[in-house]
Amino acid sequence: MRRLALALLLCALAAPPAHAQLGRLIERAREAVERPAERAPEPPDPPATPALPDGPSEAAPEPPRDCPPGQPLPGADMARLLGEVWLYPLVGQIAVQRAQFVLFPCASGDVQGRIALRDASGALREEWPITDSHPMAKMQVLEYLEVTGRAQMDPLEPGEYALVVEVDGHLAGRLPLTVRAVESGDPFNPATISAFDGPWRTLGYFSVRADETGGVSDRPAEFTFWIDPHDAGGGDAQVRVELVQRGDVVGCVGMGAGDGPQAYPGRFVKRTAQFRKRAGCDDDTPNLPSWGADGWEPGTVVRVVAEADGRVIQTYPVRVDEAGRLAAHPRSALDYEPRADFLTPRTMTGSGGTLSFVDHVFWVEAE
Repeated sequence: MRRLALALLLCALAAPPAHAQLGRLIERAREAVERPAERAPEPPDPPATPALPDGPSEAAPEPPRDCPPGQPLPGADMARLLGEVWLYPLVGQIAVQRAQFVLFPCASGDVQGRIALRDASGALREEWPITDSHPMAKMQVLEYLEVTGRAQMDPLEPGEYALVVEVDGHLAGRLPLTVRAVESGDPFNPATISAFDGPWRTLGYFSVRADETGGVSDRPAEFTFWIDPHDAGGGDAQVRVELVQRGDVVGCVGMGAGDGPQAYPGRFVKRTAQFRKRAGCDDDTPNLPSWGADGWEPGTVVRVVAEADGRVIQTYPVRVDEAGRLAAHPRSALDYEPRADFLTPRTMTGSGGTLSFVDHVFWVEAE
């Protein structure tokens, strides 16, 4: 017991006084505060946000698909394309609607493509994908393509543009398009609008239904053209479509130039006519035969005439071969180049996917 008490006394005597222990604690705290702390590594700068493109982004083009040996390259159904591009001058927009057709797809049942709008610099302004996903019958050399994408696009500035059809990596068609700013001419609603111009002003065609073997049938020929109602005097103006041989009118059809009283310049309207074999526009003999694919004479023209003042709005020379039959346009040759300017010699008029819905097309161009 005495030894334990002696040991405790010695430890007590060896320990530093209480104020000394407190001083050491304070010194350690001061050292901890004043010592330069090691800085944690700063986080890296966040990646820069990529700038958003002004218009549609464009992926790298796919390489053109190989077509079967000896087959012509794909060609857009130009008659269908001209008829399904809608022009809206008041708001400066266009739209591509409904289905399109392509002749000579490289791989039937697996067609991919698009309709692209490009400006004069080649920059992409809008695009409408087209695929063969529509559940309709296909023909061996003609494919039904469904148009997707926005129904309308952003307003266009005045300038030069081109609608191009790309199918299986090939340029299959092209519609040049001009946009210019004009005054509406409406005193109750004065405004600057966008007037359009393009192949609608100059192109037209005769179409004749194919027979069971794919040849030209003996059914009536139908003439299709486009007119700017403003050129005829307004949306409610009347025109005559005359078939003229040797200076004589041998067919005549009257119709309205537009589809309403308002006619903005640069909005083309599709019109069709079937000609009866008349001796002038005043010949009202009933049950006259219709003009078909044969019986034509060289030098025949189609004239579109304004009823109000007799002014000739447009004249289309008709191509006739040595046998007196409607002749194909040189740009309808199956190997025509540049391919983008190919005028397809067939058009699909129905949805059955058989020859009974295919028309032969004989293109004409206005003088």
